[in-house]
Amino acid sequence: MLKLFIFIIVLSFSSCGFKPIYKTNEKLLNFNIQVVVKNKKKNIKNALYDAQIMEKYIKQNINKKSSKKSSLKLVVLIDRYQGSLGLQKDLSTTKYSITYTADYVFYDKKGAITKGKLDKFSSFDLGDNSYANLVAEKDTDENILKSLSQEIVHLIMSINLKRKIYP
Repeated sequence: MLKLFIFIIVLSFSSCGFKPIYKTNEKLLNFNIQVVVKNKKKNIKNALYDAQIMEKYIKQNINKKSSKKSSLKLVVLIDRYQGSLGLQKDLSTTKYSITYTADYVFYDKKGAITKGKLDKFSSFDLGDNSYANLVAEKDTDENILKSLSQEIVHLIMSINLKRKIYP
């Protein structure tokens, strides 16, 4: 019985050494982060709309209302590619894939803190109704942009700081 009691005490004081790799950096939440989203191709349809949608999603997730002003800045450059996934026997396409690539850089007063590149893709089906096709394409675009923005926010908020941040 005494051995069991000693074993339980030793087991309760020892730890497994687990330390999370990615944890939310609470210090960044105290500062307002300026978000700039630009599209690589300015002449494609909805380029400005895509940038505005992504900027809105990032700002909703990264800034609090009680944040202090700072010089922290997140610059995101997005690129869109659309291609057909398959051909029918009559050489028509019934399914398209949409791929977004986001290059991001996070800055403070001293320079770049972190940078990276993310890719997301999805697809949509074409039907006989042209309005339904437009809605499906727009919905696919918005879902990809929302997912990309959430991943960027999670990566920014969980960075392992190797140097001090100068807001």
